[in-house]
Amino acid sequence: MLPPNEVAELPAPLPLAPLSTRFLGHLYDVSVVYAGVMLATALDTALSKEPLLPMLFLLALGAINLFLIARQGQSLGKVLAGTRIVSMDDRPIEAWRVALLRWPVMLLGLIDILFLLGESRRALHDRSAGTRVVAAETSAHVYVVEA
Repeated sequence: MLPPNEVAELPAPLPLAPLSTRFLGHLYDVSVVYAGVMLATALDTALSKEPLLPMLFLLALGAINLFLIARQGQSLGKVLAGTRIVSMDDRPIEAWRVALLRWPVMLLGLIDILFLLGESRRALHDRSAGTRVVAAETSAHVYVVEA
């Protein structure tokens, strides 16, 4: 507890991940989706006429990414790129924010990405969800699991 006339210093905000690293993480994520869908489609074509495997793959990948994001703020691509999603006050993000506020906005493609060029280096999907992307090693203190 602080004495009555003293104010606690707030920690400095975590530094944003470089745009090149964000691009790399996105490229990893897109590559996993593309390769998985292509493989599932090839298997599905050989086994049946219904596009069931690609849809199951996308659902499974979405669930895995959502689990990872809820647990540690990282999709598979962000794990490989060394970045993490945090709230604007550097706290862990809620999975529902990603599923309902980030992912749908990402469908806007180029419009979404152009926002990265602004001063805050936050894409439209970051702004809609109240998130930002930081380097994972600088944000390790955010994710503490209590026993």
